[in-house]
Parts: sequence; structure tokens; C-alpha cells
Amino acid sequence: MLRIIVVSIFFLFSQNEVLAQEKSELTILSWNVFLRPAILNDNQLDRVDSIANYLAATNADVLVLQEVFHKKAKRRLMNQLRSAYKFSTQPGKRSFWGVPSGVVILSKHKIVKERHVNFKAAKGSDKMACKGGVSAIIDFFGAKIQVIGTHLQAGRGEKRNRIRRRQLKKLKTIEDTSAIASFYVGDFNIANETESYSQMMKFLDLENISPSGDKKKTSNFSDNELYPTTEKARWIDFILLRKNRKVKLKNSRIEEPKRKINGQLSRLSDHNPILSSVIISR
Repeated sequence: MLRIIVVSIFFLFSQNEVLAQEKSELTILSWNVFLRPAILNDNQLDRVDSIANYLAATNADVLVLQEVFHKKAKRRLMNQLRSAYKFSTQPGKRSFWGVPSGVVILSKHKIVKERHVNFKAAKGSDKMACKGGVSAIIDFFGAKIQVIGTHLQAGRGEKRNRIRRRQLKKLKTIEDTSAIASFYVGDFNIANETESYSQMMKFLDLENISPSGDKKKTSNFSDNELYPTTEKARWIDFILLRKNRKVKLKNSRIEEPKRKINGQLSRLSDHNPILSSVIISR
């Protein structure tokens, strides 16, 4: 009898240890899904089901999506993901034209606190949306993790670089010290291996990890029919961690989801999604 009790206790301890190990790894996905407003015909409603299916299949704990503007496509996307992702952030403030930031955070774990900031400066088509950042404090099995989702000013040139620098300063104001770690996630429109990228990493005290696999870029693809470009492919979408002793980036990968149309593979968005696994020390 004593042997049975000892074995049972050992079994329960082993199960709890495995469970604790499973709970220590968090996965985050970032993707600019290119669901622009309905005034622009980007086949939003034709693509959204495939986008939702891909996102559900990743099984990520947290999704940070950008350019979720199209109202009908957004409703369909949220409805299809609701069973797995019960928690999501609000759209936030809208621009004069009624367009919010387009940034949405969805989580399998409870969002206990939400905060929005809005960017004042913008150029070009970015003026149509009320761009900014949204902070979600997520309760991940007792550990509070902050995810700051954003989509910075698009385009090149020094004027736009200055706008992005001001936007990063604004994002820094919503860092929450109650969380054990803060992640900056989204479409930064800043290419890695540039001076602007180095300045951003230093200013926010961030760390990154190189993606594994053969895919290293997230935008500007020559085979992209949704938003044709002649520019060189770039890595501009990131999941960045504010340097922290308790939380570490484990690995990262860039994926390239496509759908088949008339026997040909077509991209679901003009950007590739990026996924990162995070280890939380207990």
C-alpha cells in the first residue's frame, strides 16, 4: 500500500512538473494582414477565411495583427477566431475619416489591462488612420506579460524616419512596470541592419533573435500581386523583447502562408507573419 502511495505521489509530481514546463513557454505571432478599408479593393473578403484558418492553425498564445481595417472582414475574422482567442483589444480612437489604428491583439489568456496611445504626426496615406499603439497586460498562468502592438509610419526618407522616432518615444510612455516583461510587436517599417533599427533597439533597450529557416524577410516581395513593388525585400516586422532576466526569446521564424487560386499559389497578405517562442523563468 505504501509503495502505491509513493508511486502515486511521484506520478503527480512528475505531471505537475511537466505542466509547469509547458506553462513557461509563450508563443507570439505578428502579422500585417492587409485588410485595408473597403474603399480599396484588395480581395479582403476572399482572403479573410484563409487568413483566419492559418492563424488558428499556428496555435499561438497571442496574435498581434495590423491593418485590420475592413469592417466586414474584421467581423468574420474575429468570429472565426473567437472560440480559441476569447480575449481581444478594442479598436481605440478613430481618425476624422472614421479609421482606427488597425492594430488588434488577440489572446488565449485573459487581458487584465488595456491602454491605447495615438500618434499625432503622419504623412501620406497614414493620415487616413488614427495610428498608434495598444498595450495589453496578459495574465499568463500568473505571470503578467505586456504586449505593445503597433504599426509605425510607412515610407522612406528622413522626414518619415523622424516621424517614426517620435512614434517610438510615444510607445515608450506606455511601458508597464507591473509586468515582468514588455514586448514591442508589429510592423515597424524599419528594416533590420539599418541605423534607424540600431537606434530603436538602443532607445527602447530591446533584444531580438534572428529567424530560423530560409525565410528572412517579411515585406516587399516581387511575386506579391496584392501590392506590387520593385523594392528589395526587407525584414520590418518584429517581436522585440525589452531586455529582461526572467524572460528570454527562445526562437523565431518567418512563415509564408498562401492559398491556391486557379491552380496557382497566391499570398494571403503583402507581408509574411513572424512567430516567436518565449521562455519565462519560474
